[in-house]
Amino acid sequence: MEVYCFLAQAIYLLSNSLLHYHDLNTIELIKALLQLPPGTLFSLFQNDFPSIYAAWEGLLRIVISILSSLEREVLQMWRNVDIHSVACSLIEVALHRTKWLIENDKDLVHAAILISNSNLLERLLGKGACPERTWKRIIAIYYAAEASSAPCIKILIEGCDPNHRLKDSRSHFTFILEEIIRLKRCKHLSERQNKQRELLLRVVDSYLEAGADVNSPYPSCDKHRELLEQTKAPKDWYPTFLDWSFQYDRELFDRMQPRSSVDETTITRHGILLAAMQGRSALSGYIRSRSSQTATEVSQFLELVIREQFISSFLWGFFNIKIVKSLLSIGIQMHHSDYSICCMRLLKHSRGREDYDSLWVLNHLFQNGLVVTWHIFRAAVSKEGIDMLDVLRKYVVDVGKIGGPALVKAARLGNYEAVGWLLGFGVDIKSLIPDRIGTRHDLEVNTVIGIFICESWENPDTSMLGYLVGCGAELKRTVSDQHAGGLFELIRKSRKGSATRLVPWLLDQLEVRGTGKMLRVELQAIYAIAAIANFDKGFESSSWSSIFNRLRNTYGLPPCPEAILGSMIVAKAPDERIQELIRASIDINTYSEEIFYGSYYTPIQAAASVGNYPLVVQLFEIGADVNSPARGKYGRTALQAICGWNPVSEKDKSRQQDIVNFLIEKGANVNTAPAHGYFGLTAIMASAAHGDIELATILLAHGADPNIYQWQLTSIPYAALDRAYSSCDMTKLLLNAGALSSHRGSTGYEGALWVAEHTGHHAVVDIIRDHMLQKEEQFRSKSELRDLHNAVLHRLDLGDASRHANETYDELETREIKGIQRRASERGWNYPPQSPL
Repeated sequence: MEVYCFLAQAIYLLSNSLLHYHDLNTIELIKALLQLPPGTLFSLFQNDFPSIYAAWEGLLRIVISILSSLEREVLQMWRNVDIHSVACSLIEVALHRTKWLIENDKDLVHAAILISNSNLLERLLGKGACPERTWKRIIAIYYAAEASSAPCIKILIEGCDPNHRLKDSRSHFTFILEEIIRLKRCKHLSERQNKQRELLLRVVDSYLEAGADVNSPYPSCDKHRELLEQTKAPKDWYPTFLDWSFQYDRELFDRMQPRSSVDETTITRHGILLAAMQGRSALSGYIRSRSSQTATEVSQFLELVIREQFISSFLWGFFNIKIVKSLLSIGIQMHHSDYSICCMRLLKHSRGREDYDSLWVLNHLFQNGLVVTWHIFRAAVSKEGIDMLDVLRKYVVDVGKIGGPALVKAARLGNYEAVGWLLGFGVDIKSLIPDRIGTRHDLEVNTVIGIFICESWENPDTSMLGYLVGCGAELKRTVSDQHAGGLFELIRKSRKGSATRLVPWLLDQLEVRGTGKMLRVELQAIYAIAAIANFDKGFESSSWSSIFNRLRNTYGLPPCPEAILGSMIVAKAPDERIQELIRASIDINTYSEEIFYGSYYTPIQAAASVGNYPLVVQLFEIGADVNSPARGKYGRTALQAICGWNPVSEKDKSRQQDIVNFLIEKGANVNTAPAHGYFGLTAIMASAAHGDIELATILLAHGADPNIYQWQLTSIPYAALDRAYSSCDMTKLLLNAGALSSHRGSTGYEGALWVAEHTGHHAVVDIIRDHMLQKEEQFRSKSELRDLHNAVLHRLDLGDASRHANETYDELETREIKGIQRRASERGWNYPPQSPL
C-alpha cells in the first residue's frame, strides 16, 4: 500500500510539473524510485492514462536538466544518485511505446547522448527518432558535440546527406559551419567549448568527404540583401559559406577551400579579400590571372566588395583597412554614403594609434569630401592618448561645437588626457550633448554627467565624475533641469548594481553643494532609490541600510512617504520602518514609484505580492482599496499579486490561501482585467501559470472567468488555458470550466495545443484533444450545445477585434504585426483579430 501511495504522489507531482531538478524533494523522490522492485517503473509507464504519460515526460525533462547542467551546485546535489539508470529506464519505456518515442524523440536522443549510450541511441534512431532529413537530427549532432561524444556523432552523421536543405534553406553542413564560427567568435573558449569545436570540425571533415557544397549561398542579413538588390548583383556574386568562413574562421576556410567547385579562372569574393590583404600588387596580379569575366564585370564586383566592408551586422561585419586601401589604390570608387561608416570603422580599428594605412585612407576620404561629424569625432577617442583626435582636428572647423559626445566617451574610458584636450579646445562641459543615448527608460538624457552614468552602469568611475564636476559639469539629467532629482530618477529606473556606488557619491556632492540642505524633490528621489535598491536580495544590506539611516537621521522622512511605502514593503524592510511610513502617509492607496520595470504597487498590492497576511489585513482596516487597478505592464491588483506569489513552504501556502480568501471576502473582484501588456495576469491566469489547483478551484468557485485577457501584440497564446500547458490537472480543471485559448482557431483550443506541443507537454495535448472529441460527441447529440459554443467563440472574437481596433501602434509595432500575422497564419490563427460577420 505504501508503494502505491508513493507512486500516486510521484505521478501527481510529475504530471503537474511541481518538481524541479534543483529541489531536495526531487532528489528524495528519484532515490525512492530507484529503490522500487525491478520492473515496477517500467510496468507503471505501460498505462495509457494522460497523467502517467505526463509523469514520464516530466521525469525525462528533469533527468535531461540534471545531466546537461553545468552548475557545480547541481552536480554536487546529485552526485550520489544514479541518474544514468533512470535515463536508461525512461528510454527503454519509450522503445516499447511508439507514440511516446515519436513525440519526444529529440529529448530521448538527447538523454541517450548525455549518458553516452551508443546502443540506446542506435535503437532510438532505428525506431524512427530524429529522422535524417529533419532539424531534429541536426540538433542531435549539436547535442553530441556539446557532450563531447565522438561515438554518438559518428552514429548520427552516418548516411546523412550534408547538402539536404530544410525549410529555411540551411543544410546539415551549413548549420554545423554556423555553430563552429559562433564558437570561434566567443572571446574566451572553455576547455569544454574547445573540445566541442574540435568535434564539429571533424563533422565538417566527414561532410566534406561526403561531398558537402562549400559554395552554398550564405543567408544574407537585411542590410546585405538590400545592398545586393540595390546593385543588381547576379546570383553568382552572392556570398557563399566559403566567403563567410574566410572572414571569421581561417582554419575552417583552409579546410573548405580545396573543395570549392568554382573554376580557377573565376574571380571570387574570398580571392579578392585574400589578395587585397597582401597589398595593391597582389590584388592587381590576382585580377589579371582571372580571365572569365569582363573588365566591367570585375569593376562592378570590386565595387560591391568594397561596399560590403561597411555593412554593420552581426552576421556580416568584416572590415580590414588593408583591403579598403588596396581597392581604393587600384581606382575602385567608394560610395559617398559609405564615407562616414568607413571613417568610424577605421578609427575603431586603429585603437587610437596612427598607422600608414589608416592615415592614407583618411586622407583619401577627406580629399573626396568627407565632413567630420560628432559621430566620427567621437569614434576617434580611445582609452589612451589623443593621436587620432589630433589627426582629425586638422579637418574640423569647430571642435567645441561637435566635441560633446567625444568628451563623454573620453570620460567613460578614463582618458583624462583626452578630456583635458577636448575642454582645452572649447568643448562646453555644461552644454547639451547630442549623443546617441537620447532617452533611457523613457527619460531624456543630454548632459555630460547623465550620459556618462548611462554608459557606465556596470562600473561607474566616481573619480572621473568628481573630475568632471570639478571642471564645471552640473549634476543634472538634462540641461533644463533645476536640480539633481532627474539623475536619481535615472539611477532608480536602471536598477543596476552601480547605484551602490553612485548614490553615496551623489549624496556627498549634494551635501557639499553649499546650501546645507537637500531639495524636496531630490530627497524624495533618493529615498525612492534606497527603498527599492535591494528588491532582489532584501532590504537589509549594510550599504543601503546605512544610506537609509543617513537620510532618516539627517533629513527626516521623505516629503511623500506613501510614494515609497509599496517599494519598502516589496523590499521586505523591517516592520518598524514600514509602520513609521504608514503612520506618516496621507493616502494609503498611493501607488509607489516604479519598483521594477513597469510595475507600480499600492501598499496593499505590495503586501499581497510578498505574502504578508498581517500587513494586508492592517492596510485594509485603515482604508486600503482591495480593487485598486493594476498599473504598469507588470502591475497586479492585490488578488492578482497574491495569486502570482510563489510559496516555498506549506506554511507559506496556507498563508497564501488565507490572503486570497480574505481579499475575496472583502470584495476583491476575481475578474479584474490584467495589466495592459503581455505580462498582465488575471488571478486565474496567475494560478494557472503556477499550476496551483487549490487556488484555481477557490477562484472558479467565486466566479472567475478563465477567458478574460487583454488582446496583446504577440503571437504567443497567453490565456489561462494556454498558461496551464505544463499541468495535467490544471488543464482538466480549466477545460471543465469552459476555458478556451487566446488563439482559438476553428476549435477554440488551437493556441493551447500549440503551446503544449512546442514545450514538449504532449500528455496535455492529448487531454485537450480528448476534451475536444467529447465535446464533438455532445454536439452531435445536442445541436443547441454547438450553437452555445459557437456563440461563446463569437463573443470572444468580437471582444478581441474591438480591443485590437482601439489599440494604437507605433512604427515598430506595426512592423512586428506583420511578422506575427505571418506566424499566426502558419498556425491557422486569426491575427490580427477581425470582427466576425
